[in-house]
Amino acid sequence: MPQELPDALRLREIKYGAKTSAEDRSRTARQFLDADRLSEALDLFLIAGDEKGIRQVKQKAIDQGRPALLLMLERAEREVTPEEWRAAGQSARAADRPREAFRCFTMAEDEAALEELRSELPGYEIYIPQGK
Repeated sequence: MPQELPDALRLREIKYGAKTSAEDRSRTARQFLDADRLSEALDLFLIAGDEKGIRQVKQKAIDQGRPALLLMLERAEREVTPEEWRAAGQSARAADRPREAFRCFTMAEDEAALEELRSELPGYEIYIPQGK
């Protein structure tokens, strides 16, 4: 039987508690990774400095076409190459998520792929909050 994931209060303690070790954070991150809760897993791996775990989440994000996770990596100053963005875009497109594919191809600067998507998403623009 898989171990139960921590609730929000316990997770906060694991993330930011002074008594929590990097190993504990990585162990909890692996539980989230196994449950396919990649955002929580990535956050914990980044805090723990677990490079292997970060690479695993990055690969899953590419395979699943999850631009939000790749953007999270970039904000954490981790490189995401145009080829990785393109692969994530192809994954999102195969999963019939054209808006996520559009984001990925935009980040890859792949104009040919964007042009194909524009016919499916006429007038679509990526939302950018005011002041950003």
